[in-house]
Amino acid sequence: MLKKSLIVLITLCFLLMFSTCVFATDNNSMVGNILSDTKNTISNGANAIRDTFNSGANNLKNTTENAGNTIQNGVDGIGNTVQNVSNTAINDVTNSSDNAGYTATKTAQNTDGMNSNTWMWIIIIVAAVVIIGAIWYYASQPHDRD
Repeated sequence: MLKKSLIVLITLCFLLMFSTCVFATDNNSMVGNILSDTKNTISNGANAIRDTFNSGANNLKNTTENAGNTIQNGVDGIGNTVQNVSNTAINDVTNSSDNAGYTATKTAQNTDGMNSNTWMWIIIIVAAVVIIGAIWYYASQPHDRD
């Protein structure tokens, strides 16, 4: 009786091993379809993630370039304003120095030839150029991370 049970058990084990192998290698079986569907789902998900990251990188690049252009236009406007103010001041000094009999007494000694407003404008312009340079440098870096 023990021999018969052992033979039946061994036969069942062999049948299970061979039938499992057939299910796993058959592309038309339910297991093959499940594996194929899983592969397609994972592939589609990976493509969607890649497309999302590429879109985000392109949006960031465009935004950075637009910000750089806006800052450049602002700096150009500041430069033009400084030049116009400077030209106006030079014309005022030239025109007022032609007046005969005009005298003025200087109350404070200005040793460097520039007042605090001039230095303030120089510092603002230098800071703007540094900021624009940093943005320009960042925007010119490659953004592909393959």
